[in-house]
Amino acid sequence: MEMAYREGGGLLLPTLATEEEAAANLGPFALMRDEYLRSSKPELRADLLAQGALARHLAETEALAEAMADDLAARVAKSRGLDEAAKVADPAAWAAKMAEAAAAAREAAAMKVVYA
Repeated sequence: MEMAYREGGGLLLPTLATEEEAAANLGPFALMRDEYLRSSKPELRADLLAQGALARHLAETEALAEAMADDLAARVAKSRGLDEAAKVADPAAWAAKMAEAAAAAREAAAMKVVYA
């Protein structure tokens, strides 16, 4: 395990990210992953934090889950015939069905990426 150090008072101190820095600019998947690590895998979270890799891990989780959710939502919409014609025919129903597809896709992405 490699760590970065800084000098302080004649001592080498490990450079650790603060909780606020680690949580800055995180999306919903990253926040869910952080909460999962806190509650279910505290040793892994502590290790990532000590290595200075927690923020990167959470950002990668966010990007992967977001991409997966977008892809799944598009595939579900296509399989349900939610195209431009359906949008023009009944915009309210199309919007409700698209929201349902997006919610299902986000849930699936969370289960596969966040809670893995």
